[in-house]
Amino acid sequence: MNISLNNVLSLTYNRENQFLGEVSRYRSIKNYAIEGVFHSGQYVDNNNILNFPLKAPVTGYYNPDTLDTVSINGVSLGEGRITNLNIPQGDHIKRGVYNINFSVYEDGDLSNITSDPNYAGLATMGSAKLIDNISESFNFATSANNNYAYDHILTVTYIDHTTDAINLAKTLASQIFAATLPFPLFSDPTISTTYNTAGKKYFTETFNLINKTCTFTKKFEVLNNTQTHYTHEYKNSITIDQNGIVAVSENGNIRIKSIPFSSYIDSSLNTVAGGAYNRCNALFQNILVGLTSLGSYESLNTIPLSFGKSINKLAGEIQYNIAFANNAYIYQKSSIYGSHEFTITLDQTENRIININENGVFTIIGKKSDSYTTSNIITLGQTLITESDSRCSSFYSSCGFSDTLKELGRSMDFGKNFKSLNYTINYTDDKTILTDNNYFTKIAYQIGADKANHIYQEYKIANIQPFGTAGAYLYGGDQSNLGRVTIDVKAVAKRGSNENTITDTINNLISTSKFNYLVNEFGAAKRMTRFSYSKQGNALPDNFVESCSYSADSERNVNLTISDIFAAKADRYGTDL
Repeated sequence: MNISLNNVLSLTYNRENQFLGEVSRYRSIKNYAIEGVFHSGQYVDNNNILNFPLKAPVTGYYNPDTLDTVSINGVSLGEGRITNLNIPQGDHIKRGVYNINFSVYEDGDLSNITSDPNYAGLATMGSAKLIDNISESFNFATSANNNYAYDHILTVTYIDHTTDAINLAKTLASQIFAATLPFPLFSDPTISTTYNTAGKKYFTETFNLINKTCTFTKKFEVLNNTQTHYTHEYKNSITIDQNGIVAVSENGNIRIKSIPFSSYIDSSLNTVAGGAYNRCNALFQNILVGLTSLGSYESLNTIPLSFGKSINKLAGEIQYNIAFANNAYIYQKSSIYGSHEFTITLDQTENRIININENGVFTIIGKKSDSYTTSNIITLGQTLITESDSRCSSFYSSCGFSDTLKELGRSMDFGKNFKSLNYTINYTDDKTILTDNNYFTKIAYQIGADKANHIYQEYKIANIQPFGTAGAYLYGGDQSNLGRVTIDVKAVAKRGSNENTITDTINNLISTSKFNYLVNEFGAAKRMTRFSYSKQGNALPDNFVESCSYSADSERNVNLTISDIFAAKADRYGTDL
């Protein structure tokens, strides 16, 4: 909007120049003080001063515009703003006096700093005439591990009626922060070349909407290992556990310097992680060479014990950790890398039966998509069971036992996301366990007997004392009471190819052929007969089966009980039957 001042009685003028340092003028301020009069008969008081044809920051009046063009008696003075308006008290009926102060702003001449690197980014700053104040500062630092950082702080304040101050300040800050610093950090020219690397700058912005002050801070950090597209720092550490296994780890941080970040994250991580083994192994060799008492006689395994990473794609930052160990049980099996730990336990029962089992876990290293499939996992489980059988047999023999081991059972489960495989396999040398029987997997028996006792009859003869003592005669006949032999057979029927279905019946679980096997092939009846004969001397007893019963359930448990009774003929004065 234009402000036209007429009927000017007097004018006072001064010019103020503002510089960047003492080098170049970035703006000029022309200050005017004017005294004028109203037209005769124009009345102005506190009520209708708002109608005064000027725009000024006076009480009760708000001007949201930036600058207005000011002219005096038709002569333009340029764009400026009213800084003061005063209408003295008096009679304004015939003649009114007013006093106005206003400032006109002009852009300065920055052409002489175009080639000066110390003022890079300032030569083309727009709307310089609106800047009331501008300041810039730097803070540089270097750490003990040779990391470099600096803070670049820019503060700019605009005249209070600048409605677009924030956008103007952002544009100016972008120009200044994008410019290359003309001086190296601590006289190190190699560092100054990375000051403005893409992705290495962090910004904070503060805006004061009242006084139009804007503050920007640029934080720059570079790690000590500078590469083309990234910087890198790491820390190695070494531990030895109670089993003498040495583990060397590396924790590191990667910061991408080039944009877009996504194009360099994978390659940078692969390069850094790919060199981690050499760095860890160098520490391993330097510290532990010759210290065989600490377990260092095993070389450091090239397969990582663990590997983790955290990626911030927005900031282009990667944190990672990787560890290696000299554990001999880290290897590749069934195309899968991992660590294998197992425990073999041997136990002897009171019946001198040996039970032996192996519990183990194979912890998989790496992602599933990297090295293995579900079929590899199944193959791995089968391989572990086969190797377990060999280890348990060798352990059994080394303990001085010579019977045949038989498998009792096995179990296997996969951990979450197929990261671990747990297994257990059990063996025994229990002779009741059958491995090649067509009908049963286990048969055990118990035998009990009540012997046939000789029958003695007592009688008395009056007035006779046999054998010189008072008492009765004992008559020993050729008879005995009944003896009994009982055999209990407990067995587990073998599952057939078409059995163990929902339609199974007891008849299917224990057939006639299986029953006959228990009685005949197992020799239950023969054992009873042999017991009866061998315990009754030369006399042949009367021998017959008293009872025979069996039962079976859906879990294939079979019970058979046979009772055999006999009456034996004995010599009259024979020994106990």
